[in-house]
Amino acid sequence: MTPVSNQTENTPLGFSALEEALLGEDAARILADTLTWVAQTRQAVRGRIDAGVSPEDHAAGTALLGALDAADTILKTPPVNKD
Repeated sequence: MTPVSNQTENTPLGFSALEEALLGEDAARILADTLTWVAQTRQAVRGRIDAGVSPEDHAAGTALLGALDAADTILKTPPVNKD
């Protein structure tokens, strides 16, 4: 599964396609699929780092792990109702 993250002209208020999908009818499935993709990608990156990479690739991989961790946290955080 490749998460959709690009913005399109058809999304209101500048939401990304993923944000728009998470507001739709298949939101639960999209969220589950995206969380699975994040976890699998994190595991693959961690595996590559652990197998040994150049210092530059180690830095890039570590940064990517941080971004994936942030995405996981954001996706698992319920929206705040400001009413």
